[in-house]
Amino acid sequence: MEITTIFRLLIRRIWILIIVPVIAAAGAFFFTLKIEKKYKSTAQLATGFTTNDQINLTNERFSLYDAGMKFNNMLETMKSELILSQVGYRLLIHDLTEDSPFRRLSSSKLNSLEKFDVSQSEILKKAQQKLARIEVLSPYLPEDEALIEYLKIYGYASWMLKNDISIDRINNTDYVSVKYISENPLLSAFVVNAESEEYIRYVNRNRTNISNESVSFFAELVEEKKKILDEKTAFINNFKASNNLFVDDQTEFKTRQISQFEMLRQDKLDKIQGLRLSLASVNSKMEKMDPNLPNSRAAINQKILEIRSKINELNQIYVNGGSKDTELLATINTFREQLQIEMNILANTPTSTTIGSQSKEELLLAKEQLELELQIEERSLSSISLSIVTLKNSVSGALSKEATIEALEREIKTASEEYLQALDKYNTEKNKSRISETSIELIIRGQPNGSPESSKKILIIALAGVGSFGLCVLAILMVEFFDMTIKNPSRFKSLARVNLMGQINQISIEEINLSLLFKSKTKKPELDNYKHFLSKIRFEIEHSGCKCILFTSTKPREGKTFTILSLSYSLSLLNKKILLIDTNFRNNSLTRSLIAKPNFDKMLMQDNEIKLLVEGSDSRPTSNTKNIVSSTNDKNIDIIGSNVGMQTPAEILAGRNFDSMITSFKDSYDYIFLEGASLNEYSDSKELVTFVDGVVSVFSARASIKQNDLDSISYLKKLNGKLIGAVLNNVKVEDLNS
Repeated sequence: MEITTIFRLLIRRIWILIIVPVIAAAGAFFFTLKIEKKYKSTAQLATGFTTNDQINLTNERFSLYDAGMKFNNMLETMKSELILSQVGYRLLIHDLTEDSPFRRLSSSKLNSLEKFDVSQSEILKKAQQKLARIEVLSPYLPEDEALIEYLKIYGYASWMLKNDISIDRINNTDYVSVKYISENPLLSAFVVNAESEEYIRYVNRNRTNISNESVSFFAELVEEKKKILDEKTAFINNFKASNNLFVDDQTEFKTRQISQFEMLRQDKLDKIQGLRLSLASVNSKMEKMDPNLPNSRAAINQKILEIRSKINELNQIYVNGGSKDTELLATINTFREQLQIEMNILANTPTSTTIGSQSKEELLLAKEQLELELQIEERSLSSISLSIVTLKNSVSGALSKEATIEALEREIKTASEEYLQALDKYNTEKNKSRISETSIELIIRGQPNGSPESSKKILIIALAGVGSFGLCVLAILMVEFFDMTIKNPSRFKSLARVNLMGQINQISIEEINLSLLFKSKTKKPELDNYKHFLSKIRFEIEHSGCKCILFTSTKPREGKTFTILSLSYSLSLLNKKILLIDTNFRNNSLTRSLIAKPNFDKMLMQDNEIKLLVEGSDSRPTSNTKNIVSSTNDKNIDIIGSNVGMQTPAEILAGRNFDSMITSFKDSYDYIFLEGASLNEYSDSKELVTFVDGVVSVFSARASIKQNDLDSISYLKKLNGKLIGAVLNNVKVEDLNS
């Protein structure tokens, strides 16, 4: 919608835009006359959220986000029902106990409290108890109903106070302002101070309770951690005692023994290897000698082997016993002496055979000696290996127990750390409890204001006027926006896209006589506009080159009859002869308007002596002739009337030469106007198109164009040039320039 269109639209409704704001402003004026004076008081709190002046027991860093959260929590708590309820209790206690209460109840309100069988002293006591305990009232508890009603009647209920109290942080500072507006300056000051004090009292009590709970909790935690530490310490001590693990030298001693036996075993392995090589050499030499050796030397060798075996067994027992058994050591020494004796006997035994520088007996003795030594060394090696295995098993058992001890010691260390942490937290919370009061303090107390707040009467009146004006403008624009009617020629062209021959402005048909209107002057502007617009349409008809014209519309009651009659009277002023044929069999308004005879059905009945108009411009029907044409008050306008019926023109004109009859009428009349039924509902107009030279479609500016209308308009555009154009009827004068 263009700006100029909006401006013209608003100008047409200028009285609405003037009267409504004036009424609204006047109503606001009378309303503000009864507004009572209000007094505001302000208190200011310092929070300490953004400063570091208070005592800190921990290394807390300042966080802008945390400070913002603290401010939000503080504001919400101060606005909560809990804090406002405490303020209400204090106000009620003040009014019930002081000689100068903030508010006095009327007798009617006092009478309304009599339904509660409770005295004022009981109410006072109840309020003091709730205040001391920092509690809120519950409407579901019968014992709280009377106090709730008292607070409500006095206007001290939490939800009532919340409407007039304002609590905000002062622009990125450490301060919070508390403001309250009431009819009493002393009341306003009392409320802001009580609100601040009750919040501080609530926070201090909470901090004290939380601190005491924390101290108790951490004291129990310290006791629990200490008990766990003591239990683990006692368990590891018992484990060491039961497994004889207090002396760590045994494991070191056995480890050294394993190392010594490993070295001894390696020496034995080397010696066994040398004995085997020596034995192989002796065997090689003896292969060249007589294999028979003296039996005596063999017996001695056997005895030597037995003694040595016995020595090895006793030696193993001695070592495994810790080398401390002196009796066993003496027995071993005895066997060693016997061994030496047998060795000497073997050395003095003579040999009978020699090979090279050695006799056979010597080689045999050497062989036996080597075999004996080899057996001794192998048994000694086996004994050493067994000792090593035994010692290693003993050491591994001790190591596994030591691993268990290490695990237990780690648990003790962890328990000790947990105990120390719990003890540290306990000490911290204990210190906090000594400084548990909040850092928030009331630095500026609210004072009674000597002057009332501005009532803002002028602003309210101005807002009422401007607001109502804006609402009127919005309402007018919304009505216009949702108005889907055609309204004016420009809108019709954008919607229908049909050639507009002209428009006819809205006039009251009941107040005019068309036959007289065109013959006399008028003083009404709308009638002058009406004749002016008809002249334009008449000009378009005259220059269309069409003599027989069908007037139709997309829907009924668009003004076809009025348009035909208007054009007929306008053309008659030019001395044009017009024949009107009412072919709207659905609504014969044209016939009824001119009080014509319904002779359309008789039009072609020549056999029954029904005659047409005779040729010649002066021919007129007479009362004696059987003519189908009816005359009107205007000598240049005639009409063929019709009856209302359900038949279509095709059905009525079937088998009749209507085309030739129209042609004959053209010789007697300058223009022939036919009225057809609406295109959306009937096919009558489509059946009449073949008999006419041109078609004119009539639209009402008060109607809207819908999909059915667009389909009918599309049909009219496809009439091979027969569509002369459209006439927009019933246009309001104020819409002509829109």
